[in-house]
Amino acid sequence: GVDFNDKFISNAVQKYPSDTFMVINLSSEKLPKADMVVCTLVLNNKHYPVNKTIESVKNLVEAVKHKGELIFTLGNVNAPYIDKVERLLNDSFSEVESKTYGRFNESTYFSHILAMLMIIIPKLRLSDNNLMKFYSCRGRFKK
Repeated sequence: GVDFNDKFISNAVQKYPSDTFMVINLSSEKLPKADMVVCTLVLNNKHYPVNKTIESVKNLVEAVKHKGELIFTLGNVNAPYIDKVERLLNDSFSEVESKTYGRFNESTYFSHILAMLMIIIPKLRLSDNNLMKFYSCRGRFKK
């Protein structure tokens, strides 16, 4: 596992001592190569420097082995970079799928009621104010 928060890594090491964990700055350090790379709710996190979106996605892509897969998410804060990210993905993978989702980020007193309504009426799940993009990329081209 990889994270830029050393406290999270320390907790993970204690919980899973036989696994390997590292503290890495995704925007400036290379990740270890893997068949599948997953990075969700990181690049749109309030603690992550949004101006490093392109560098971070490049590092994610570079970490994927030939024919491997990449799964990650972006949010509204990353919107200025979406076109460039999608060009990079299309140049790097044989298949790129994206799905827009999201409505609420914060829990409220009515969260359970809203969740039930969103199951019944799927259109309620989307909002221009709080959209997320889920990317699933397969078939990394050889470099």
